[in-house]
Amino acid sequence: PEAGRNGFATDFVQVCQKVSEQSRRSTPEMAGLEKKDGSYAAAIEKLMPESNWNAKEPGAEVVKAMDVLERSLGADHSDLIATIEALVAKHHWTGSQNSRHLQPVIETLVRARTKQFGADHPEVADAQIMLGRHHEYHGEWSEAISALRQAADIRGRVFGSESAQRANALGMEGNLLTHVKKYAEAEPVLQEALQIFEKRFMASRNADSAAVMASLSEVLLHTNKRADATSLILRTIDNAGSLPDSQVTLYKAVKML
Repeated sequence: PEAGRNGFATDFVQVCQKVSEQSRRSTPEMAGLEKKDGSYAAAIEKLMPESNWNAKEPGAEVVKAMDVLERSLGADHSDLIATIEALVAKHHWTGSQNSRHLQPVIETLVRARTKQFGADHPEVADAQIMLGRHHEYHGEWSEAISALRQAADIRGRVFGSESAQRANALGMEGNLLTHVKKYAEAEPVLQEALQIFEKRFMASRNADSAAVMASLSEVLLHTNKRADATSLILRTIDNAGSLPDSQVTLYKAVKML
């Protein structure tokens, strides 16, 4: 640990290699640090300078560590997955979830969950959504749309084509397509999401369906379907008006009138 704190990059990777060697021998110690909660996240954190965690940039050293663990333990090792999830959760709560350095970690999570559970699994879909949101934050629209589309496809195969889970993923994809003004692509995606929401929830007070309505209203306005857009805007306002977590959607809808 002292080597990791002081000499940093090269020593850090060497320490992680020792960690991996010890894990293969099924020992509970990781370079002198105890493995906790089924992951090595706590040990990795102890190797990181405190300033690195507080700077909203987890640092390339974490990515190096995860690469060492993946190569040493295997992409489907439960300890690797638990470690990634713990690190991602930490970045979420410290506000650094959109750090550039976190993208390879999320990509590792997608690979690990796919190898452990198979391609069609809810946790793989969740990891794809996490990756899509990360790309979206950095303005990487095509990568974000692709990841969200894959998540919707997986959820459709796992939960059914008319499941709320698939509708939720379709809504995220459609909202993003609307944001980047790809209206022709967005309309069928949003229409399908809304149809599922209406069938399952009668389009009752639901934040996800309200967001889909608002995006679809915008699409209809920009494709010269003003009458349909106006009707849907009024429905959006009625739907979102009573939802505390839909105030942004409500504001968006009111602005379109």
